[in-house]
Amino acid sequence: MVVVAAAARACAAEKQEKVKSVIRFLWTKGTAPIEIHHEIQAVYGSNVVAVKHVRKWCWEFRGCCVRVTDEQRCRCPSTSPDLVPAIEESGCANRRVLLKGLEEQFNLSHGTIWDIVHDHLGYRKVCNRRVPRQLIEDPRKNRTSASLSHLFRVNDHGEDILEHVITGDETWVHQYCPETKAQSMAWKHPGSPTIKKFKTSTSSGKLTSTVFWDMHGVLLLHFSPPNETDNSAAYQATLKKLKRAI
Repeated sequence: MVVVAAAARACAAEKQEKVKSVIRFLWTKGTAPIEIHHEIQAVYGSNVVAVKHVRKWCWEFRGCCVRVTDEQRCRCPSTSPDLVPAIEESGCANRRVLLKGLEEQFNLSHGTIWDIVHDHLGYRKVCNRRVPRQLIEDPRKNRTSASLSHLFRVNDHGEDILEHVITGDETWVHQYCPETKAQSMAWKHPGSPTIKKFKTSTSSGKLTSTVFWDMHGVLLLHFSPPNETDNSAAYQATLKKLKRAI
């Protein structure tokens, strides 16, 4: 694999030298850079060199630069193998460490730290996953106990016990909701005018909606009256309606 990569780099360098020699010859004849680019594309193909690189080399040849081969560059020393586990240990100790902090800590360049973290170690920076809420110990024990009791009932009475299970939930219902960006998508031709969409906000008028359902469908859909306070009396009235619906 290393031999193949080295051969590919050598072939690319030789091809680049040929192109630069052609550019220098045509530039000496007084050909414009855009015309040089067209002639190179006609001979070597359309993906050999960009027109901006042709202009760059013509500018260098104008400044008495006659070299068509790249100068030898001193290669930076490879990363020490001892730094990779040290950087990994530092990242494990602080998962929110910034690349800039690692650069200052190990006195390395940004590119070197990036290669070690992303290529050698395979790390990717992601956001934390949000969960609905954090439960303390007592609610967690109550949910575990309720889940176990449901499992015991299913084990004792079979799936028929599910007909006696009623689930309820509540949410805010706005008078109107603005159209989302995905809903407003439409087909557009390249020559069509730009479609504009004004920014709108959700309606300030809203009601509390409470719904109860079982395995067969919805039992009760209740909308609280406007400006009603959600207190124990309101919940008792809703549960009485649920009892009549059952």
